[in-house]
Amino acid sequence: MKSRTSTVRLAAIVGAIGVAVGSVAIGLTPATAEPAVTAVANTAINNDTVWHDTQGNPIKAQGGNVLKVGPTYYWVGTAMDPKGSAPVAPAKAVNLYKSTDLENWEFVRALVTQWDNDLDDDGTADVPNAQSPVPGGDPAGDLTAGKWLGRPQLARHPDGRFILTLEVGGNRTSTAGGLGNATGFFESTTGIEGEFTYLQKQYVDVTSSDPDGLTRGDGSLYVDGANAYLVYVGDSKTWRNVEGVRVAPLSADWRTILPHTHDDTVAEYEAPAITKIGSTYYMFASKKRYWDGTDTYYRTSTDPTNWTGRTWTKMTTNPVKEGSGNDLVRSYGTQFEQVFPVTSTDGTTTSYLYNGDRYSQFFGGKDPAPAGIGRNAWYPVTFDAAGVPTLHGATQVDVNAAAGTLSWNPVANGGFGQGAPFETYIPALADSATYDPATAYRFVPRWIVSGTTAAVKVQERTDAADDRQLKFQGATAFSASVAQEVGLERGSYRISFKMKGSGGFNDAYLFVKNHGVGEQHATVNTAANSWTTVSLDFDVSSEKVRFGFYANGAAGKWLSLDDVVITKR
Repeated sequence: MKSRTSTVRLAAIVGAIGVAVGSVAIGLTPATAEPAVTAVANTAINNDTVWHDTQGNPIKAQGGNVLKVGPTYYWVGTAMDPKGSAPVAPAKAVNLYKSTDLENWEFVRALVTQWDNDLDDDGTADVPNAQSPVPGGDPAGDLTAGKWLGRPQLARHPDGRFILTLEVGGNRTSTAGGLGNATGFFESTTGIEGEFTYLQKQYVDVTSSDPDGLTRGDGSLYVDGANAYLVYVGDSKTWRNVEGVRVAPLSADWRTILPHTHDDTVAEYEAPAITKIGSTYYMFASKKRYWDGTDTYYRTSTDPTNWTGRTWTKMTTNPVKEGSGNDLVRSYGTQFEQVFPVTSTDGTTTSYLYNGDRYSQFFGGKDPAPAGIGRNAWYPVTFDAAGVPTLHGATQVDVNAAAGTLSWNPVANGGFGQGAPFETYIPALADSATYDPATAYRFVPRWIVSGTTAAVKVQERTDAADDRQLKFQGATAFSASVAQEVGLERGSYRISFKMKGSGGFNDAYLFVKNHGVGEQHATVNTAANSWTTVSLDFDVSSEKVRFGFYANGAAGKWLSLDDVVITKR
């Protein structure tokens, strides 16, 4: 892992149902075992890496949310692994982590764990329901391995209880392949780190005319004072995710789903969640793209229960990434889960983080999967004076939790993927069947590659462990460039980077343009066998800048680049 460089400080511009199954106590179970690494304290949120907890174990927490209790942030998510060739998917767990700085996470416990009903697939239950590892049993089999267990959401009721909702297997089989899932309600009266008891599962939209109700898809909990709402995708009885986005209030004790108050009929969005900024409610959601990363969409309202006529808008990203093939503009290879506040100790400053899931570990098969490393990626979200949100694709995010501020290098992936094994990078392709590991190294995340693309690659540095560089080199004559475009406030900046190379190019330079004062260059055509730092000062009057590197040379000429950083002067 590289040491963190100084960055431009950018703070957000804001002031800112049922079928009872009995009470089943869920016991403590360790996280799914995977090889641990030597624990090293983080000094930033390191995106595009595999995250590890304070014990060095891989963090497994997908599809969940972050809840602040006092000075501590708690993060709940599902531990899930690919099925592979096994007859039944590995047992899932709902893991709880905690942190005071949002950069280092301690594993607390598994709040809920599926149990082995028949992992041998021989028709005989390995552990009878009544004797399952879930204390008290699981007579309905909701927590059996192989069933869905996802979208965990933690909330604190005003009376002090902690509520956990889950999307659980509902023991229904639809006529056309729907999942048949229900909402499982769990609660703890002994604190967020205490034992959670399974209260019941409940289907949504139960009415006198339709006592069976519908099954549900991806969803979240939203708390607004003493009121709580389930924000979810309603599945039909014949297919999944075709009933649109709905908002349903919970009962006063937050144990029962009441009839929905809002219903969309457009079935394009999933994983909806609500965040309140000032007096405005934002509903964010992802698009339906299987395991793939998706653009994040949002709309606003003054009433969390009424979104009628509120248009969905695609969230702006910074840096902007256009093009195709290696395009990562889809929320930087993630799916939206949550936008949550980071508020200062004195309550005067608030910034916002985007909690994103990445499902690269499910790459393969017929469904597309995103590029990038790691199961999770958290990015800054800023809101302009008009309330328009922007998602910043920062590779590293420095969180000052006490001050409520975030800092990051505007250059996304300025270190070209440091902090993770090179061979784990995969390109974002529309069809996983076209993935070719022999050419995957040419994929340069967050950068637009033009010209002789075969001459541009990311490779391991031989002089630094666990680090990479960008390299221009061709077997024949070549002309190529890499570029990014980012939004910057008006002002004076400096871009710096490290370089070494053969020299002797026809032309080779850093370029900065579209920033309001013409195009500026800094040469990188000098022979250098050791790393040399180069910098260029520039002023921004257009609130954006396009920058990158260009090299035109004969066969065998080479140029290596690393540590590209923009700082404010």
